[in-house]
Amino acid sequence: MTSKRFCLSSRNPRFPRNPRFPRNPLFPHIQKYNHHHMKQSLPGITAIRYLECSRLPSNLEMKSLVGVPIGIYDIMTSVCFTGHPTCITESEYDQHAQSEKTVLTFQTTDELPVRRQLAFVVSDIQGRLYLIGHNEAPYPTIKRTGQLGTPAEEKAGYTYEVKLIGRKTLIKLSQSMEL
Repeated sequence: MTSKRFCLSSRNPRFPRNPRFPRNPLFPHIQKYNHHHMKQSLPGITAIRYLECSRLPSNLEMKSLVGVPIGIYDIMTSVCFTGHPTCITESEYDQHAQSEKTVLTFQTTDELPVRRQLAFVVSDIQGRLYLIGHNEAPYPTIKRTGQLGTPAEEKAGYTYEVKLIGRKTLIKLSQSMEL
């Protein structure tokens, strides 16, 4: 004799069926989150700074996931950029694990030390600060592309693409020392 209380059928009102997520045939009350994808872009970047990843506190990724406030109190180097930089984060949930990819793209006449492991702090138009980088691997990968300018238009410069893939790649900072 089966009790309705422990019945795990798809018609159980305690576990309503969501058509976006298929049911597990062995455990129908557990929903599978297959390839749930979300994209987010920062609204207007006003400042970009960088520092070496070795100067960051340890376990930033885990601290951010559990909600611990994070601050950076180290000297950072400002980047004088031209145009409109973009910072796009894509989140994907697959088999109950979170994965993020953040891509920061900007143009500058400055030459950054791309052979070092750099972390980037980005300020948006509302004054919020975000960190791209960790003290541990995986570190951000930096791709530099050169551009030749004409004397009448603009100077020669570089386009940088900073890419980081991990569990949490765009970390909101509670405070930062403005240098």
